[in-house]
Amino acid sequence: MSTNVYLIRHGEVEPPRGPNNEPLIYGPNEPLSILGQMQMEYLLGSLQSQLPRISEVYTSPAARALSSARILALGLNAPLIQYSELRPVRYSTLEGWPQGLIEKPEDLFIDESVEVANERIIKAFEGIVTRLSQAEETGAIVTHDEQIRLIMGRLRKPDSSVPVLDLGIGNGEAIHLVVGLGYVLESEAMVPLGIPRRGVER
Repeated sequence: MSTNVYLIRHGEVEPPRGPNNEPLIYGPNEPLSILGQMQMEYLLGSLQSQLPRISEVYTSPAARALSSARILALGLNAPLIQYSELRPVRYSTLEGWPQGLIEKPEDLFIDESVEVANERIIKAFEGIVTRLSQAEETGAIVTHDEQIRLIMGRLRKPDSSVPVLDLGIGNGEAIHLVVGLGYVLESEAMVPLGIPRRGVER
């Protein structure tokens, strides 16, 4: 049996700025920008016409994802379920620092190891898919870029023709997945027509 799941990247955030207008590293409480809200409205319009209909919306508890998910859940008339395991990796020791000071990933001092975070995220995704499969429902998961890349990379069959989305997806975009037997069987990126853009947010 296969299950339909939409992996959705939250709308854009306007990062806090330093004294020289440089973008700063931010934590989980930074809200969506006005542009981010518009992006989610555009995506909602695309999802409302999709079959099978989305019956549940799962979300990371980070403010940018939660606000994005609320827009979708309300428009789809679907319950909203916060999943703490979908939370992003937090760089609490660096929050408030200029983003330009971080030149490579190993410069980041994170609150949990990459291995622990990856396993947490994969288990969360597998748990949601199992729940949807048992109920024969279609779900949406609103989360973060690094998590979408991880899920797509980890659940792709080695000999599969399903493309690896090395570049991830933009804010307010989605990937429609068909998942079965522990692997992604099909995938299709959804980029709403006319979706507003500015920069790239994590």
